[in-house]
Amino acid sequence: SVIITGGHAAILRNRLMFFGLQNLLHEFVDDGNHIYAWSAGAMALSNRMVLYHDDPPWGNGYPEVMDYGLGLLDQVIFFPHAKARLDLSDPSRIERLARRFSPDSCICIENGAHLIFTEFGLEDISKRRSSFRLSSDGTKLAVENV
Repeated sequence: SVIITGGHAAILRNRLMFFGLQNLLHEFVDDGNHIYAWSAGAMALSNRMVLYHDDPPWGNGYPEVMDYGLGLLDQVIFFPHAKARLDLSDPSRIERLARRFSPDSCICIENGAHLIFTEFGLEDISKRRSSFRLSSDGTKLAVENV
């Protein structure tokens, strides 16, 4: 197994690419091995990495694509600590965010989230529902709907 922790998303992704781990991790998974990742580590495994904060100290914040990730997880974009960084009480902001990154699913992961990606799809086995998907109708949906 490989563990990829959180941290600074840009630095983490750049170091993984610098040391050539993109191809090695793809082969590792293809051989039936597991990767455990959280926060920025989960972000780095997806196709696109998005930086976001709705209320930064300097004014309005807008999500922006930082760069591509390692591409191990298709069609998902992770938003760690979304409850602290996104205005989830505003359906119009949720809708705009989900539509902007469509067809990828915007998956919010909080402390305690435990998602498993298999060849059959995504399964949420968190003890407490600590992950959810942002919907293009402005609501939060269970991850099982992905």
